[in-house]
Amino acid sequence: TVALSILKRILGFDFLQELGEFFTAFSGMIDGFRDRAKKVNALLADPDTTFLIVCGPGDEPITEAVYFHGKLAEAKMPFGGAIVNKVHRSEQGASDRSKLKERLTAELGDKSLASRAADNLADYEALGRRDERNIESLTTELGNSPVICVPYLDSDVHDLAGLAEINEHLFTS
Repeated sequence: TVALSILKRILGFDFLQELGEFFTAFSGMIDGFRDRAKKVNALLADPDTTFLIVCGPGDEPITEAVYFHGKLAEAKMPFGGAIVNKVHRSEQGASDRSKLKERLTAELGDKSLASRAADNLADYEALGRRDERNIESLTTELGNSPVICVPYLDSDVHDLAGLAEINEHLFTS
């Protein structure tokens, strides 16, 4: 009680009272957490449950996806496949930068801008080639499991039209 009276003087009675009310309110939430945990465990144990791995096409996310797939297999959990999101596509035949720079300079009338645009395209193509290699590696590691690729879209998905576009990539194979 000596320690409590010292804390009252240092922190103030109102602070201690609010802290007590917080812990009292929090204690009522524990039952809710317990109930939700039981429901999640039941869902995970349900035979109709299947796991999907969603990852990006970069080196690290692909490595993590392969690792997680291994852990799912180790635990004998049902695995439905992988979704690789924001995949860059390599444009075939656009790699001759000198010709592209000439065409862009003629179109844009600005050699510097044309050069930057061509360099940007080359960078994008390099990302596309990297993504292709990583997805091939993932596909090999997953064996017969499906790997669905969703391309890097022109805009962020924030509305129903964007969701409809994602839907086309996920469910039209």
